[in-house]
Amino acid sequence: MVPVNQSENNADNDSVNSQNIDLSKLTLTAGQYITVKTNPKDSDHIALRHYSLYSASTDKGIQFAVRRDNRNEHHGLVSNYMHDQLEVGDTVLLSAPAGDFALNQDLVQQNDIPLVLMSAGVGVTPVLSMLEVQVLANPKRPIIWVYACQNIAHHAFSDQVEVLLEQAESVEKHIFYFESGQILDETWLATLPKPADIYVCGSMPFMESMIDGLVALDHGADSVHYEPFGPKMSLGG
Repeated sequence: MVPVNQSENNADNDSVNSQNIDLSKLTLTAGQYITVKTNPKDSDHIALRHYSLYSASTDKGIQFAVRRDNRNEHHGLVSNYMHDQLEVGDTVLLSAPAGDFALNQDLVQQNDIPLVLMSAGVGVTPVLSMLEVQVLANPKRPIIWVYACQNIAHHAFSDQVEVLLEQAESVEKHIFYFESGQILDETWLATLPKPADIYVCGSMPFMESMIDGLVALDHGADSVHYEPFGPKMSLGG
């Protein structure tokens, strides 16, 4: 059981930090997720949910983000509990971090193949942790940051991203707001360099669109890494 602290990140997300626990023997990898075990007041059952880490640092505890899920008349049981009922000082049960969505360590220290971090909505969470790790390990590596969401009110972790990008020496930043008619599609994907080390995370429709576009542009399966917020897809069909 871990005591938690939380803060609002944008219109959709709360940032949750575990605190006051011994993390000395725990190693976090950028891109991982944890499983939260909760007992919401509106349910007769224990509920489990996965949430991505937005930092691989343990200096402020285990840090993860929870998006409030009220889309399409759906009322997310756990996400709304975490937003509305969980208070600072409460405890939740967390699993050890898990997941295989991780940076290619063979490329972190080189500067010829750029790192491309592409995400939509709350899919920014794991790639934010990757950005943090890359900048700390080798700020000279070229970074292309690509983010899409509904509008500026739904732009997650914008301040944290800016702080990290300012520490990198070679940066391209591309932001797409769908409500403003800014479209991230295959035409734009064609501007990406080759070779590139590409990481993509977002909803299933976003993932399918990005992966189909990248494959059509001959970015190989070994250079496109992805984490859908849904069942794992097979790359290129």
